[in-house]
Amino acid sequence: MKHGMMKSLAIALLAGFVLSCSESDENNTEPQPTYTVTVSATEGGTASADRDICPAGEEVSVAATANEGYLFAGWYENEETVATEAVYTFVMPARNVVLQARFEQEAAVPTAAEAVDMGLSVKWASWNVGASAPEEFGGRYGWADPTGEKQTTELDDYPSATPPDDICGTEYDIARTRWGDGWRLPSQTEFQELIDNCTWEWTEVNGVAGCRATAANGNSIFFPAAASRDGETVSNQVGQRGCYWSGTLYPGGNDRYAYYFYFYENNQQPARNNRRYMGYSVRPVKE
Repeated sequence: MKHGMMKSLAIALLAGFVLSCSESDENNTEPQPTYTVTVSATEGGTASADRDICPAGEEVSVAATANEGYLFAGWYENEETVATEAVYTFVMPARNVVLQARFEQEAAVPTAAEAVDMGLSVKWASWNVGASAPEEFGGRYGWADPTGEKQTTELDDYPSATPPDDICGTEYDIARTRWGDGWRLPSQTEFQELIDNCTWEWTEVNGVAGCRATAANGNSIFFPAAASRDGETVSNQVGQRGCYWSGTLYPGGNDRYAYYFYFYENNQQPARNNRRYMGYSVRPVKE
């Protein structure tokens, strides 16, 4: 009997040792490492994350919200785009993550001018493309550049090595592209009609020099003297000369040139021509 008791005691001690070791192993298990999620936003919006600490392998969602007048441009990490969706879900890597939501201001919707009835075959806009008032210069655009952004001096960019004879109202017409609603570049003939049927005065509007054309019906339009741009260089004759593209290519097989309206004090020339890459003002017309 003594032998049986000793055996039972040994078994109990062994079971207790095993249980103790098991509990010890559980207590010594290392916690799973976690990493941080940091989000920020540029001007124009806000950014948030559904968690700021996360172990590797689990999902994290971040969200960007643009303010009024701004658009979401993308999620960036170390100057690289990682997502273009405002709500972005990713699997957490074994490292800290730092994301930035970037925003850009919405482009202003171009303001179309008043269509002024000069008693002629077309109505003339009261200001230039790129402007919002008669005295503003607006842009200086290459011929047949509907984007209004080109500044190269390569003729083939305006719009190609074989330009069309007439771009009025076509896909290459920046007046049509920017304003729509029937607006287009005037033809060389329409510039001639305007000059022949109006009286012209060199004057200023809000301190800006230019020419005012007054029709027989008393209506008038003002052309600010914005001069020109050659490549990236703007002429030093701003305030002294005006150059306005027509949509008409210069004839005679010399397609390097297109017609433009040129003026200075006491002189208006509707049939000047120059290289298509020159940056000139645009004054639209419509039927």
